[in-house]
Amino acid sequence: PDVSGLQITTDGIPSSVLLNGTKVGDTPFSDQTLKPGTYTVRLEPEDDELSAYETSVTLYKGTLAVMNWTLGKTPETSGGVVYEMEPLKKNKESSLSIASVPDGAIVKVDDTSQGFTPILLKSMTAGSHRFSVSMPSFKDQEQTVNIVEGFQMNVTVKLAKQKIVQPEVEATSEAEVATE
Repeated sequence: PDVSGLQITTDGIPSSVLLNGTKVGDTPFSDQTLKPGTYTVRLEPEDDELSAYETSVTLYKGTLAVMNWTLGKTPETSGGVVYEMEPLKKNKESSLSIASVPDGAIVKVDDTSQGFTPILLKSMTAGSHRFSVSMPSFKDQEQTVNIVEGFQMNVTVKLAKQKIVQPEVEATSEAEVATE
């Protein structure tokens, strides 16, 4: 069938889901009857303290795209992962593509350093693989991905800016220094 699916979660934070500007439901969201193509996905949290987030997702025929998102107070502190399965011409192969926002993040797959985003790892074995994407001053993303033979798993990771916690330093004035 010429349909594809989209599933969206937002860490339990109730949010409206808009596809190409039209509200299609609330999170957790799942629709297996969408036409293949590229969509603009907008998440609008019910909590006014949190920021809406917008990104694009490509749906391929006969596949399910998954978006797991954590909404923050600003787009910079929001983050998550989008998984898109893209059919490969050679159906005995499988690969993993990892991109990040911002790019240049460190990628590890199954605890082995692979380089920096964006990266394409060809000839991946089908099955479950653990990956991490990290960058200084951003929250690390560690996820498990299922690689399927005949598909390239396109993973886009949006790293959330980490709050910098300044250590509290007690200032002592010279007047407080005991003089004997």
